[in-house]
Amino acid sequence: MRKWGWLLAAGLLLGACSNEDKPPVTSSESVSQPSADDKQSQHEINEEFKESAEEITFDDAKSGDVEEGDHVKVTGQVSDPSALGEFTLVAEEDGEFSVTNLDTTDTDIQDGDQVTVYGTFGGEGDDGTMSLNATVIEKQ
Repeated sequence: MRKWGWLLAAGLLLGACSNEDKPPVTSSESVSQPSADDKQSQHEINEEFKESAEEITFDDAKSGDVEEGDHVKVTGQVSDPSALGEFTLVAEEDGEFSVTNLDTTDTDIQDGDQVTVYGTFGGEGDDGTMSLNATVIEKQ
């Protein structure tokens, strides 16, 4: 009798775990390929981002005047670019930023290039470096 009670309880628990509430995903709900309009809108988004970015110096970042996530603009020289899209940006005035390139265009960044980076401030790393997440990079 006890066996049947356990089996009944297990059956009820398993029955409560059904997926009937969730409709299956159909092909019409899948992600579609971007259209030509989407590419133009990305350009517009980049332009708006550039307009909202505030030009900062290394001293601004180091002193805490810039908050993590702020839209920023920094101009400088590229140093030590990696294949992973990371490089050091030697700011024109006073310091270095560690940059992660999130720019989806085919910007070919080479050592010594003069660039303007538009992105979000990533804060100060454990080693004291200031980081930027680059959304748009323009060669000078």
